[in-house]
Amino acid sequence: MYDPIDHLAELGWYSFKQGAYDKTVSYYEQVFTEREDNPDYYYHLAAVAFAALGNNKQAIKYLNEAVDHGWDHAEWTSQVEQFASLAGTPDWEAVLARMERGAKKG
Repeated sequence: MYDPIDHLAELGWYSFKQGAYDKTVSYYEQVFTEREDNPDYYYHLAAVAFAALGNNKQAIKYLNEAVDHGWDHAEWTSQVEQFASLAGTPDWEAVLARMERGAKKG
């Protein structure tokens, strides 16, 4: 049987690929409400979508959640165009530093 929470994540991914960032965040927030332990890239994707919507506070929140769940791709993250408005902010620098520390542990 197909997991309905995974189905919500798939809908979120589909919405993201279509540029429907408002739907993306809606689906992923449902996933996060229904299940505590999710793959790191779910949180990263939600962060990208929030940044695309101009909600930097939520973008940083979900970037930190991504790191908490193992995301350590600082170089790749720093190249994501939706995060341009975060570049140079203290929160941005802090989350990238956390990613870099995580990569060094791996």
